[in-house]
Amino acid sequence: MGADQITDKTKSTRASDSANELSAAINKGRQAAELFDLKLREEENREREQQRTSGDTALRYPRIEEFSYDGLSRETLIRNLRDQLERLATFERVVLSSRAWRLIQRWRRMFGRQ
Repeated sequence: MGADQITDKTKSTRASDSANELSAAINKGRQAAELFDLKLREEENREREQQRTSGDTALRYPRIEEFSYDGLSRETLIRNLRDQLERLATFERVVLSSRAWRLIQRWRRMFGRQ
């Protein structure tokens, strides 16, 4: 073997070693990113669960007897609540059927957010 062949083998071995090191670094980075993503998702799930459970107690529905509308009768209160519910349902129908809402939803789907 000549000196040129030895240096060529050394160069190819070094190139092979650096390619292996690069591949190992890429794999290590990918694993670190996946671990980070997993930890982040777990933290988000914990926060969501905490918000949901704390929200359940905070958003307890009041009983009709707890309303005090300056002496309004129970029937009047129920009628007012039904009217409010109907207005909210109408508002929801209008929003969901609007062109702007559909356009926004189409954009969100295009960009991968639903």
